[in-house]
Formats: sequence, structure tokens, C-alpha cells
Amino acid sequence: MNSWRREGDRLVATLAQQEAALIRGMVDQIRDMLVGRAEEAPQDELAELTGIRTGPSLPPENPIMARLLPDFHRAGLDDPDGELDAEHANSAAALRSLHEPAVLEAKTAATTVVMETCPVDGGIARLTEAEAESWVAALNDVRIALGTALDLTDDMPDELDPSDPRAPHYGVYQWLTWVQGSLVNELLFDDDPAYD
Repeated sequence: MNSWRREGDRLVATLAQQEAALIRGMVDQIRDMLVGRAEEAPQDELAELTGIRTGPSLPPENPIMARLLPDFHRAGLDDPDGELDAEHANSAAALRSLHEPAVLEAKTAATTVVMETCPVDGGIARLTEAEAESWVAALNDVRIALGTALDLTDDMPDELDPSDPRAPHYGVYQWLTWVQGSLVNELLFDDDPAYD
């Protein structure tokens, strides 16, 4: 894949078939996870009458989903005695219930944009700025999921020992980081000669 570039009002890159398949496959997995979480939302008759959606009040048990959908309110949750402060726990649950449906909707919408604009067999992707922002969001979620699954830390080396079973997936993670960074740079700095 070449770097993202501007062509008029579009952001353009050419993806090899394998690159497109990798992006599509990973984004589709994230979309499936998000849809599954949305289906866990409680059925609420009052929500159906008022149009106010509610989501689960508890965080996901799956560690990847827990990273994609962190608590909205964390103050007071780090109790050295191991006892959650009830007021803060209730605030976190209420905020999750109120806001998680909209977060899931936005994240799912971003994955849908990628699936609609990433060429199935490789080729040229031409994105509007809004579509590019969806790509950035969806790729970020893929990177979060992959980083969580691989147990990556901030002090990871640039390359893992080839005998490390995470090494091939870490290469994918780094490539996705480059794809996302290239797109962000083009979105933010396209008019700045210092970045040409």
C-alpha cells in the first residue's frame, strides 16, 4: 500500500488484494463484536415509548470489548481496600446505560463505512473527509482490539523475536498503525508544506 494522498477533495490510496482483505476481515470482526454487544441491550418498554435507548449497565466481560467500551466514569473505582465506592459504581453504570448505545452506533457506523469503501479485491480507495474519519476511528478500534489480544505494552520493541508467537500479529498491528497514521497526517496536515 502506498501512503494516503490528496486528489482534489478525496483521500486516495491503492491497496493490494491481501491488504484490502486484511482490513476488511479485521473491521468486519469488530463490527460483529459491536453488533453482538448492542444485541445485549435490555428491552425497555419505556425506552420504546420515549425513544430514549438504554444499554447494559455493566461493562463487557470480554477484555477486548471492555477496552473498546471503557467506563464513562472511573473516579473512585480504584479503591485500595478492594471495595467499590457504591456512588461511583452507580454513576458508571448509569452513564454506561445511557451512552453506550450511541457509542456502539457510532463505532458500528464507522465499520460500515470501511466495508463500503475498501475495495473487496484490492485497488484504489477514494474517501471523502467524512469517510476518512470513519476509517481512522475503525482502524483505531481494530488496533485497540489487536493490542489487547496481543497484550501489547507501551515499552514494546519495534520488532519481536521471531520465535515470539505474537510476532506476525505484531507486524499487522504496526502496519495498521502506519495506515492509520498516514491517513491522519493527510487529514490534518495536507496544506502544511512542512509535511510534504
